[in-house]
Amino acid sequence: MKYYIYSCLCLLFILGCVSCNEDKSSIAPTGTLCLSVDRNDALSTKALKEVTDEVLNVYIANSDGDTIKTYNDYLKEVRNEKILLPIGTYKITVCSNQSEEAGWEKPFYVGEKSVEIKSGEITTTTVTCTIANTKVSVFYTDDVKNVFVDYITTVSNSCGSLTYVRDEYRSGFFIPEKLVADLKLVRKKDGQEFYLRRVFPDIEPRFHYTLSFRMASSSEDEAGGDFNLTVDKDAERVDCEIVIDESTLEHQDVPEIKLSESFEDNKIILKEGQSVPAASLSIKSLVGLQSLVVEANSELFQSEGLLSFDLLHLDDVTNMTLSGLKFPVPANQENYNDLNLDFNELLSFLLEKIKVELDTKIHTFTFYAMDKLHQEVSQTVTFDVSPKLPAKTVKANAFAKYAYLYGESSESTGLGFKYKLEGESEYKTIEANPESDGTFSALITNLQPGKTYVYYAIAGEDLKGAEKTFNTEKDENLPNASFEEWNGNNPWASGSITDFWDTGNGAASAASLVLTQSSDYVPDNMTGKSAYLKSQYKKYIGQDIFAAGNLFSGVFGGIVDLKGADMNFGQPFTSRPSKLTGYYKYISVPIDWDKKGGLNGKNDRFHIYVMLVYSKHYLNTLKQETFFDYDKIKRGEDPGVIGFGELTNEKIENGEDVTPAVNMAAYEKFEIPIVYYKEDKPSYIIVTCTSSKYGDYYTGGIGSQMWVDAFELIYDDAPNNE
Repeated sequence: MKYYIYSCLCLLFILGCVSCNEDKSSIAPTGTLCLSVDRNDALSTKALKEVTDEVLNVYIANSDGDTIKTYNDYLKEVRNEKILLPIGTYKITVCSNQSEEAGWEKPFYVGEKSVEIKSGEITTTTVTCTIANTKVSVFYTDDVKNVFVDYITTVSNSCGSLTYVRDEYRSGFFIPEKLVADLKLVRKKDGQEFYLRRVFPDIEPRFHYTLSFRMASSSEDEAGGDFNLTVDKDAERVDCEIVIDESTLEHQDVPEIKLSESFEDNKIILKEGQSVPAASLSIKSLVGLQSLVVEANSELFQSEGLLSFDLLHLDDVTNMTLSGLKFPVPANQENYNDLNLDFNELLSFLLEKIKVELDTKIHTFTFYAMDKLHQEVSQTVTFDVSPKLPAKTVKANAFAKYAYLYGESSESTGLGFKYKLEGESEYKTIEANPESDGTFSALITNLQPGKTYVYYAIAGEDLKGAEKTFNTEKDENLPNASFEEWNGNNPWASGSITDFWDTGNGAASAASLVLTQSSDYVPDNMTGKSAYLKSQYKKYIGQDIFAAGNLFSGVFGGIVDLKGADMNFGQPFTSRPSKLTGYYKYISVPIDWDKKGGLNGKNDRFHIYVMLVYSKHYLNTLKQETFFDYDKIKRGEDPGVIGFGELTNEKIENGEDVTPAVNMAAYEKFEIPIVYYKEDKPSYIIVTCTSSKYGDYYTGGIGSQMWVDAFELIYDDAPNNE
């Protein structure tokens, strides 16, 4: 006999009979989406055709911007299929199932469309995909081939590079941003090599750029004959004619940028009290500079609106602002063949400001020098300027009721911090623990949640660092944490609570199974309701089906291919609690559905866990690669998990499963400490309970039962783990 075992979160294929019609008994009304994709397959034509051979990803996002469904292959997974969705507005994104790296004959397609799903209706829509990148071809005229025995052009930008050798006739595709073309020439008569560079700054998507190299004629005007762009908007084509003048090849080298010897790894580290070194940048160009653009990554310059500026073409306002900041501006020249920028006044100015700001500042500038032949080179310089402080205040890591304070100092004694609640007059003092590398830290406790505190580092009685502030996190709790509010069996009560918890009941109800429901059975000395989870089996339409009781913070996304389910784990949450407490009761039975393998006949096990994460977790029950790897999480190796804690009856000793049977006579109180692996603040919280831990692997015991009640997040006055 052939058996079909489905996810612990839902019974899925049974919804096929209602996928195109509104389920009148369902709590959340749904509709159906039928999606087709057209492709604008060429740059120079508007003709469309249905996609029949392109591997495309499909993403469906709800009105909150959360992706609730993902498909890796439109043709295999979506085309001619019906997608069941809760009513609402969605954005559908379709794009090539490949990276956007530079590639030969590899266009990257993308398309978007909004669609409204209505209750009980089939919505048919078409997304048109267009090429999102830029096509580039390279050609050499016969006169170039007659003069040079070899000619190779490398075209590049941030997405990668492609080398067009002499017999390369294919076109390349790049993301639409500034392109650089490097040409290497080998002359026939003497084998001498020449290198030319041309930069194309204004690149647009869905245009075909043809780079055509030809030799200069004897009557050519040198000033205007090197570089010519012709744009045909109707044909979406840009012809770029690049002229090679053999007589001046020796004088067409790219501009040369040099830094003075005071730079080390393109950086100058300057501390208050030190003398300012002789720091300069020189630029030489044989044909003269056309522009010298500076991109500034500096709080000081950005506060003045100076994100980018061309030193050779300054307006009066920018010139005056740069003068006030002591930034070097070259004197007006005709050709700008030889420039020297002296940074000494700028460094002196930055040192004076640091005496007031009392905090290290890093100023980074990138210079882009383009000559009159559109050849560009760049150079980045960094100025790291620090005040002379025996104590430096570093950013704090604040929880709800405690915080870690950090500082730096050259002193070894008298280290600590002063801190107070904002608005209070008196500071409290705490000693710090010095480290061998000059850093020190302290833990302050008994803080108030959701408040602003002022603090600064100290070294002795009179020396202090810059004053800073930190905000303690709020002591948030879980909505409907005692599970009192229900709306039928799924989901929860109306209002905001409805959106916090969810279950797999939305799918299972079609087979008259309720995996999770309210119960009047509560812990002693309590009243109200609890949540009751049960792993169940049913033969439906001739098939054997198993599913586990479940409860989670997030949203059930719907069915996938009538065989699996989309689950979106996580609800918005920005605090870091110390532990999750509550009450539970569990009764296990031997596992009789074992698709995971090796567990048949073993005692079933429950699972309660809490997880603090950066983003929501999308899980597709048909794709094990989307499942949580709990061992990896507990080792702190999951890059998306900030904190984690769990409770389960599973027990492994010496590699052997010795999980005991559980038959609890009454509720027990549990306490799950949360271990934090990173100092970052979370954006979401995931709390999950299941009556069969491996239900997502179609594994569990029929009849395992679990009750949970009175969940609470605890915020201790001090950390429970180091």
